[in-house]
Amino acid sequence: VPGTGKTATVREVIRTLRQEAANKKVPKFTHIEMNGLRLQTPQHAYSLIAEELTGRRFSPSRAAEWLEKRFKEGKESDGRVLVLVVDELDVLVTQTQSVLYNIFDWPTYKASNIAVIGIANTMDLPERLLPKIASRLGSGRVTFNPYNTSELIKIIEARLRSTGDYSGDGKYDAITQNAVQLASMKVAQISGDARRALELCRRGIEIAEARIERERESGELNCVSRCGPSDISKAQNEMFSATYMKMLKGLSKHERIFLAALLLRTRQLGYKEVYVSDVLEVHEKLCMNHSVQSLPTGFETTIVCRLHSMRLVLADPGYMRRLQKVSLNIPQEQAMYSLKDDMLCADMRWIKNAL
Repeated sequence: VPGTGKTATVREVIRTLRQEAANKKVPKFTHIEMNGLRLQTPQHAYSLIAEELTGRRFSPSRAAEWLEKRFKEGKESDGRVLVLVVDELDVLVTQTQSVLYNIFDWPTYKASNIAVIGIANTMDLPERLLPKIASRLGSGRVTFNPYNTSELIKIIEARLRSTGDYSGDGKYDAITQNAVQLASMKVAQISGDARRALELCRRGIEIAEARIERERESGELNCVSRCGPSDISKAQNEMFSATYMKMLKGLSKHERIFLAALLLRTRQLGYKEVYVSDVLEVHEKLCMNHSVQSLPTGFETTIVCRLHSMRLVLADPGYMRRLQKVSLNIPQEQAMYSLKDDMLCADMRWIKNAL
């Protein structure tokens, strides 16, 4: 799950180790942080690592050769341990998984002096890797669960204090305590993403500032001279629901269930694209568990075509039927927020718990 503090925690650990290395409590080390989303291709990981170590540019194939010699034979090594942090590790999962195999194979060489830390958004990533890669992973796995409401409140309050926006007694100059609680509760219900909670508060404060300015100009200043719950609600509607809520309101019951099943399946597998057959498997279970009449045989093609025509999903040609690959064409958070809306799914309140 994104926004749960994985990268921030690893960076804090590295910062602490650097301090200890400066105080000669631990040996000096080299640190490289790599983000899979910023690579042109997975193979460009080799180029980035080699360039960080040498300051020279390499093609991916040349870099792979140089790194193999460096870690296998210790050539051009300065003797320091290399701590390699690979963020967004999921992006490097390809059909052959050759890049991941090499990265996790390097620490097995005696002369390598390398420790690899992988950060992924899918909790079952090790189970989805090929056995030859999974066997090279360490047993230390740290799971970061989504933040709950109270944790998000603490994070927002800490950020407000760090900016000096604190007048004492739990009061803040720019936002009310109730607004902080509402923003935390709304984000916790959807994703538990701390970045989203902070963004929601930021947008709420901007809306409040514009409102206060209009009230001052008109001479009708409201008693709420800070960002309040109503401003957060407006920001929430602006960020999450505006366009997609209108589109999703016109969907049938089974089309909404299909979207929920697609959300669940993509999260389970960790892939953006999944087969329609996989989605229908989850769809059927949801219908069975909640006493909803099953989808008529062959109707799945109609659902996918309709959702595709509305640009809510992307899909392969319809003649492939259950072998079609389908993916969400809207942000997961926004789809989840819309499907959890009490007005939209008043006839299927169980969807909120299923998601």
